[in-house]
Amino acid sequence: MTTSEERIREGLHTVPKLVSLIQNAAKVVEEHYGAAGVPSLDGTEAHPLDEEFITPAMREAMQTIEGACEQLAVTIAKPKHTLMNVSLWL
Repeated sequence: MTTSEERIREGLHTVPKLVSLIQNAAKVVEEHYGAAGVPSLDGTEAHPLDEEFITPAMREAMQTIEGACEQLAVTIAKPKHTLMNVSLWL
C-alpha cells in the first residue's frame, strides 16, 4: 500500500512526462499545419486545412494533447477542485 507522500512524489514525476507528451504531440501538429500555421482561437474565417483529411498521426497527436492536458490539469489540481469541475460537466 502506498502512502500519501509516495503518491505525491509519484505525481511530481508524472508532470514532466505529461508535458513531454504534449510537447511531442504539438510538434506533430505544427508539422501537419506547416506553412498555413496553426489556426488562431480568435479567427472567424475557415482555416485552409479545415477540409483536409486528418492523418492517423495527426489524429493521435490531437488525442494525446487532449488526454495529456486533461490528466495534467487533474494531477496538479486539488481534489475538491477536480470534483467540482466534474460535477459541473454533468
